[in-house]
Amino acid sequence: MFLPRKKNTDDNSPPSEEEVLSQSLNKSLSRVLQNPLKQEPVEDGTVRAEIIHALGVLETAFFTIDRVKELTLEACHIALKASSNDDLGNRALLAERYDEVRQSIDTAIEETEGPAQALLGEEKSDLILALSGRSNYTIPAARLDCGKGGLNLTPPITGFSETEEISAILRNLDKALEKIDRASHMLMKDAQYLTTKISSLDE
Repeated sequence: MFLPRKKNTDDNSPPSEEEVLSQSLNKSLSRVLQNPLKQEPVEDGTVRAEIIHALGVLETAFFTIDRVKELTLEACHIALKASSNDDLGNRALLAERYDEVRQSIDTAIEETEGPAQALLGEEKSDLILALSGRSNYTIPAARLDCGKGGLNLTPPITGFSETEEISAILRNLDKALEKIDRASHMLMKDAQYLTTKISSLDE
């Protein structure tokens, strides 16, 4: 799967507009990147080469976003469990688990390959494509590491011993999920534009 999962498989409600868009783009990306015709050598510097490269970067980024969201949701469950547990020993264990998950988010970003890491990591480097003449198309970076300026998920300094710390972390996690969804939506729009663009080149 290329794009972040949005829907619980146990949920029988109709798919949202974004879920339909994700499914459509999954098919489009698969068609563009796996079509045998696209495996033929493509001259560097051409519009087609720029787009195929960018779609490959986005494919990698979507896998990482999916993983980052899963880990962030796991961190939410841990913090919520700590908020309803009065035992300080149990809270300390949950804080350790939370910090492990938090560090796993950074690891997922760090292990992302090439330009996709620059799109999502601390480096925060836009992906710029030369599509026609002097006109460039820019895919803005969306920093999703745990640092300040990214998801801003700080370690549990008090080991979840203070309710205020847990509450603050839950607020940050809520904002982090919103940021992840915004990044996903932005990059989906970029992928949609580029798949449409490359299709027009084939006409």
